[in-house]
Formats: sequence, structure tokens, C-alpha cells
Amino acid sequence: MNHLEGVMVVGLTGQTGSGKTTACRKFMENGFAVINADEIARNIMQPDSVCLREVTDFFRDRNT
Repeated sequence: MNHLEGVMVVGLTGQTGSGKTTACRKFMENGFAVINADEIARNIMQPDSVCLREVTDFFRDRNT
């Protein structure tokens, strides 16, 4: 089931300094919804977070 029928989804990527933040700001100014994956990742990977601990444990187990 596609809940996005009729909705355009755009992924914005690029190098540091390429203008992604400016482009996102323009999208938001024009009423588009923006999901910032970098911001989400920073929030869930805070020091002492459950997510960071699980990722650390997962990769620690792989390197032994």
C-alpha cells in the first residue's frame, strides 16, 4: 500500500558547503515539509543514549 500516492518525495544530498541548508530553508519557506536526517541522527546519537550504546556494542562485537 502506497500512502504517498500523488506526493513527490525529494532527497537532497551534497558536499559540505554545497547549499543544502539554504535549499531546505527555501523549501520550508514555500510550505514544503522537510525532514532533516542529519538533525535526527545527532539527536538520537547523543552521548549516553540507548541508540549510541547499541550501535557501539554492535560494532564492538564485530571487531573482536
